[in-house]
Amino acid sequence: MYSINEVNIDHINRLNDIQLSKLLHCLLNNEAEKNSLESYKICVPLKITVADGGEDGRIEWVGHPKATTKWLKNKTCLFQNKATDLPPSKCFEEILEIEVKNQPRKLKTQIEEIIHLDGRYILFTNRNLNNKQITERINEFRSAAYEAGNIKHSTFEVECYDANLIKDWTNDYVNAVTLVQEFNDIHRPGFMTWERLENTSKAHENEYQKDETISNNIKLIEESIKIERVLRISGHSGLGKTRLVIESFRNSNLKKLVVYYDLMGVDNIAEIKNYIISHQDIQDGIIIVDNCDAKSHNILSALTKTNGSLKIITIGLDDNNSITDVKIKLERNNQREIVKQIIVKKLNSHTQSDIEYVNKISEGYPWMAIRFCDSILKEGMYELSKYPMDEFIKKLIFGERQDNNEEYNVTTAMMMMF
Repeated sequence: MYSINEVNIDHINRLNDIQLSKLLHCLLNNEAEKNSLESYKICVPLKITVADGGEDGRIEWVGHPKATTKWLKNKTCLFQNKATDLPPSKCFEEILEIEVKNQPRKLKTQIEEIIHLDGRYILFTNRNLNNKQITERINEFRSAAYEAGNIKHSTFEVECYDANLIKDWTNDYVNAVTLVQEFNDIHRPGFMTWERLENTSKAHENEYQKDETISNNIKLIEESIKIERVLRISGHSGLGKTRLVIESFRNSNLKKLVVYYDLMGVDNIAEIKNYIISHQDIQDGIIIVDNCDAKSHNILSALTKTNGSLKIITIGLDDNNSITDVKIKLERNNQREIVKQIIVKKLNSHTQSDIEYVNKISEGYPWMAIRFCDSILKEGMYELSKYPMDEFIKKLIFGERQDNNEEYNVTTAMMMMF
């Protein structure tokens, strides 16, 4: 029996070659960020049909830390990924160039380099192997180095991370667990990786507009989450709180540590609370908790700051004085210029009068501006000020569909706040 918040060997066994490479990339980034590796470089190409010279992934760093990490036992590690069986008989040929008649055998370029650098070669396979099978494969790799005449063949650092070890490494990180579960079509309510959040939110469909305030908020999130255990983002619905957090990690290596959890429609916080309690000492990661009220924030904050390595960013409507963590509050009056930029970008074929009209009715809410602009473009509407306000809003929201008074009331209520 395994926990719903962990992966098992079967989950790793089912990964195909591209998924295995994506998992490796995730794990290497996690390991680098968790251990604050200095000047690290990671390369995990996903073009599996291209000749790789014996290398499917690599990480190297200089300086801090001088000691190696739990899973990276050398400052230069080269990975060979295999989502198919690689028996001992094939390990020998795996790191050698194709044999040429009457010529001595040669190691593949990257293998020769990693041995010269006293680095570590790691077979990263989704097959479950016992100690004897692992030893047999390692011996064949060293035999290949001997066959090629490499003087360091006996000290050649070789390891094999099989499905069992990969499972253990994956379970160190909440985002890696979520990634593997997604690959296995296991979707826990509310949990998703940054990539899936960005895709499902359709953030890529609308260019993110920034001003000095937004840029400063992004910088504050980026810098604070490295030091603090808990952050709070608050503001009315439609102001772009979730989008702000998405964009804060878009160009950050911390993105690989992020998972998203949505409390919308959830009666209580028992699931996420129990998750933090049971995993804070064994997993690392950054959990974005959306639609989280102030009371829930304070409960989760107290748990997270008790011990462990998990961090949380909560997103909610209220900015309660009881919250003493680092806070960012979005205000609609500070976003009117941002909203205008969104409208100008989307309605670039409309008149200035139309743009000003939509900007006025959007009331500083990016969500409303995007919704209105998309409807205007879909309906082919121009000379917008000629429409009575109520008729205009209903047409923007519903188009030719039957009116939904509840949705209309919610939207108009947002417009009349303050």
